[in-house]
Order: sequence, then C-alpha cells, then structure tokens
Amino acid sequence: SRSADKASPSTRRACYRRVEPPRSFDGPPVTPVLALRVHASVAPGDPMLPGPCATVDAIRAGVGMHRLRVAAIGCAYRDDGALRVRALGLPEHDEGVLLAELGRILERLSPRVVTWDGTAHDLALIRVRGFALGVRLPALFGPLPEPAGHVDLIDALGLRGAQSMSLAEMAAACGLSVPVGDGAASAGTSLGASRACSAASRAASELEAAIVLMLWSRLQLVRGRLSPAEHAVETARVRAFAQAVPAQHWKAFAAVLPVG
Repeated sequence: SRSADKASPSTRRACYRRVEPPRSFDGPPVTPVLALRVHASVAPGDPMLPGPCATVDAIRAGVGMHRLRVAAIGCAYRDDGALRVRALGLPEHDEGVLLAELGRILERLSPRVVTWDGTAHDLALIRVRGFALGVRLPALFGPLPEPAGHVDLIDALGLRGAQSMSLAEMAAACGLSVPVGDGAASAGTSLGASRACSAASRAASELEAAIVLMLWSRLQLVRGRLSPAEHAVETARVRAFAQAVPAQHWKAFAAVLPVG
C-alpha cells in the first residue's frame, strides 16, 4: 500500500533501541538472528472475540487469518555488535507501515529469522496481510538469502502437532516467569482503550521476541554450538539490555531473569 512505504527516515532509523554490552560480555561470533513475535487484532466489527487485542498465540485455534490484522511486530536482533529489541513503527502506525518496515529490515540485514510457531502463525499472518495490502516483502515470498533462513523452534524441538506447547509454557519450563501470550485484553471501544491495547501489544511483543531469542540461544547450547559460559554471556546480554531500558515492562523482565 502507498501509506506503507511512507515511514519517515527518522522512524526507519529507530528500528531498534541499541544497547552496547560491556567489553566483558564479548562472546563467539554469531550469525545475525532476528527473533520475531507478532500480535494480532481482530478486524474491526468482527464479533469473533470480545476485545480488540489478542496475541497470535492466544488465538491460534478457531480464528481464520482473514479475520486478523497485524497489531504489533516485536523484533529482537542479535549480531556481533549488539542486541537490539523494539516493536516496529510507532503506536499510531497502521499495519501496512509495520509490514513495510519489516520488509526493509529483512532485505537490509538478511538475518536468520527465528520464531515460536511462526510457520503457522506469525509469518503466515505477515504474508497474508502483506499480500492483501500489496506491501513489498520479497524476503518472505521466496527463499531467504544466506546466511538467512527461518527456524521455527516448534519444529526444531519436534513439538509440532498434539505435543505442541505455547511460548508461555516453554518460557515457564525454562525458568522465564514473565507472562507472555496471555490472551485477549478486556473489551473496549474508546480511543483510550484502543491506545492502551496498542501499548500492551507492543510491550508484550518486545518481551516475547526477547524470549524467543533466549530460547534460540538455549537451542544452541543443547546442540553443543554454545558452551555453558557462552550461553551465560547471551543471557547476561539480554539482562543488560532489559536493565538499560527505562520502560516498566523491561524493568519487570530484568527483575526475573536468571542470574547465572
């Protein structure tokens, strides 16, 4: 869509909030990784759900993609330089702007994309809405260039199907006690309720993207690609980021992150 490509240069430069780690956090070289978490809202006027905010994780069953709209895209990007986490765009941006921003990021950085059940939900919804709006997303409508690719942690852990777990369940199993994917917000139609809903979706998508990135690091640990010390460095990097960001949801996250 035309509006999707009109994000200002300052908005595009603010894709991520960047926090440099202390020198003591230097770890092994890593392939650039972008952990994604999408939150969806129900299309205006749709009677399917009582409220306008619901995570993709919470509505994976029984809601067709045609009823959903992209409400927030949380991204956690990790390369050799730093960790960066942000919900794309600004609270007032529509889904076309968010999708176009994601498309530019994927083209520019060529990261390995990591999701939790993104094959069936996050990436699927991005493709459906991008296609419907005519947003340019070449990286998602064809093979992603090397060293990129998509790793769905559900498939990497063999959890597709009856044994599947939600991101919240796996996070809890790994000792990450911050609630994620907690379902629909309370119903509300006022402007204030809509703004609160958007802020909640954006905050949750950031935290959930960070958790997906931490689960990716844990996968590298159990595969033998990271040593326990190197894995501890990755956890410390996330903790340093969370402690450096003044937003309340990051403070709460930092307080419950494992120390070791």
